[in-house]
Amino acid sequence: MSEGRAQAEIKGPRLLLPDEGQAHGHRRRGGAAEKQGWRLLSEDIKRGRLFALVGLVFMLAAAVSFATSPEYIVQSVTVEGSEVLSLEQANEIAGVAGRNIFTIDPVEVRSRLADEAALLKGVTVETRLPNEVIIRVLERKPAVVWVIGDGTPMLASDDNVVVGHASTLDGFVTIFDRGPMTDTFTVGQPMPVHKADATETAQQIYMMLPAATGVGLRQLEWAPDNGVTAITAEGQRIEFGTGDEMERKIKIVQSVVQDSVRSGKTWSVLDVRSVDRPSIKR
Repeated sequence: MSEGRAQAEIKGPRLLLPDEGQAHGHRRRGGAAEKQGWRLLSEDIKRGRLFALVGLVFMLAAAVSFATSPEYIVQSVTVEGSEVLSLEQANEIAGVAGRNIFTIDPVEVRSRLADEAALLKGVTVETRLPNEVIIRVLERKPAVVWVIGDGTPMLASDDNVVVGHASTLDGFVTIFDRGPMTDTFTVGQPMPVHKADATETAQQIYMMLPAATGVGLRQLEWAPDNGVTAITAEGQRIEFGTGDEMERKIKIVQSVVQDSVRSGKTWSVLDVRSVDRPSIKR
């Protein structure tokens, strides 16, 4: 009896050795980890994460290529619509030559051009791949020379912006300032409002007076108290003041000139600043 029980006990479940148990555990955990890894990869693919990561890598590679490739380095600019801004000036002011096309801010370039070139009324800047910068400009038209008190001729545009120093008086309506000698203009800035009004008055006189009366003009003057005065080729002075009721003022001058021709009586000063009370000085 005792031998049978001893044999039965020996044939019972075999105990695992420590090394064998660890091996079985590693195999089970390894298999679970592999299944878990494939499951996560499968989920990433389904959700597009893997493709997004690949796309990001390609984008970074493309960015590096764009930033370093000499193909995208600007060599020069093209200027359209300008008669006064040369290519050399545009390149110098724009400051884009030698820069990567992707680093150029058109707003910044436009601002720099507008600040440096007073004759530019409007500026647009366009960048084109791989390395082209195009500047399109709308220029101001020089219209009037205003000779300030110290004798310096300043050029003003048709929209009353001071655009620079005048190199000649020929071809421009010219106004001689008889105001304070200390008055100055700033290039690139609008004229003071009262002087801008005076330039418009002077241009009206320049266009209307000779055609309506046959009187030749020598020059136009402006003074703070009298406004605009026209000086004829004969040295006569016609005080117009402002541009208000200019047509009526021109008609008064026309009548006086015609009467002077008929009567043979000359005059030296004609004041038409008030159309209701014109006065004449012989």
